[in-house]
Amino acid sequence: MSYKTEKLFADAHGIDKAIALIRAGELVAIPTETVYGLAANALDARAAASIFAAKERPAFDPLIVHVPRAWQSSAALIDEGILSDQAMGPRQQQVIDSLINAFWPGPLTIVAPKSTRIPDVVTSGLPTVGVRMPDHPVTQVLLQRLALPLAAPSANRFGRISPTSADHVLDELDGRIPAVLDGGRCEVGVESTIVSVERDGSLTVLRPGGTSVEALREALAFELKASPDLVRIHDSRTKAANDAQLAMPAPGMLESHYAPAKGLLLMPPGTSAGLTRKDDANISSFREKVRAQCPDFTKVGYLVPSGNPQLHQKALESALGVPVRVESLSPKGDLVEAARNLFAAMRSLDSDTSLSCLVGEPCADDTGIAFAINDRLRRASAGK
Repeated sequence: MSYKTEKLFADAHGIDKAIALIRAGELVAIPTETVYGLAANALDARAAASIFAAKERPAFDPLIVHVPRAWQSSAALIDEGILSDQAMGPRQQQVIDSLINAFWPGPLTIVAPKSTRIPDVVTSGLPTVGVRMPDHPVTQVLLQRLALPLAAPSANRFGRISPTSADHVLDELDGRIPAVLDGGRCEVGVESTIVSVERDGSLTVLRPGGTSVEALREALAFELKASPDLVRIHDSRTKAANDAQLAMPAPGMLESHYAPAKGLLLMPPGTSAGLTRKDDANISSFREKVRAQCPDFTKVGYLVPSGNPQLHQKALESALGVPVRVESLSPKGDLVEAARNLFAAMRSLDSDTSLSCLVGEPCADDTGIAFAINDRLRRASAGK
């Protein structure tokens, strides 16, 4: 079905219209603190299925369910028919409540046994569901007034760069959905961290995101006196996580994801800064790596996590011998700012028709929010 997609202001009229559309079984792109989500009534199987169609999303990739602030406990999630009390153990429920107390509302998705009220299409047939409470005032008003859970993956075509503004949503889904509710720019800029809580209370981080692994370990140590070993990190580069015949345990786990149409060549951390040392062997090696991946380039787009873009540009143009456009995610080296700017910078470079090749560098650090930034860059470059 084709639509004339409307951008709705986040005022009373816009929220009223978004509510009416969702209640009618339609899709509306909504703002969250992480990225814009493509929302439908999570209890309506037909509406949830239309998310997959609009995004061209494979059926094996489950959706995250977003809930209102009033449902801020495992007991409330059970009462509202989101989680199953029969399938959960007492320790599991205790850990879920500790996570909710520490991180909701916010960028943390909790995967736990689902209620039969949640349609199988939402969970890709899995017995678990990912649930989170978004920390965005517009979407919380929407959720509170609807008094419904909303299934809402990122509001972009499958596998592409996630949207962090209403205009990004229109770039991706104009004509495919009825409306996008414009709540401004997303403050976190990368998706939520997804954790699976097992029956024994242990945690597996399925996808890094806006809540750091270190914060998870610290919170559980404080709340439950739990060992840091309670929190494990899933290796998504296993065969099972990339087998299209299997349902993903959570979204965003495919090896190739968040990808620019131009592709992205990922260099080691600090590559551009290292070029200023005038090391001929290093410069030659860098030039050959880029030329091997982009043999016909005339102008290069280059993404760095931090630093002065003009200084990076000078070193890169000297090494490559062609014009270079540099996007620095945070010139002052603020990783929170870098995460906020990541997808917008990738999208800006990808849409620049003068660029024939995109190259990027991850953060030198791999902790905190940098872990999520590096994860997105690695997946964005997986096709190269």
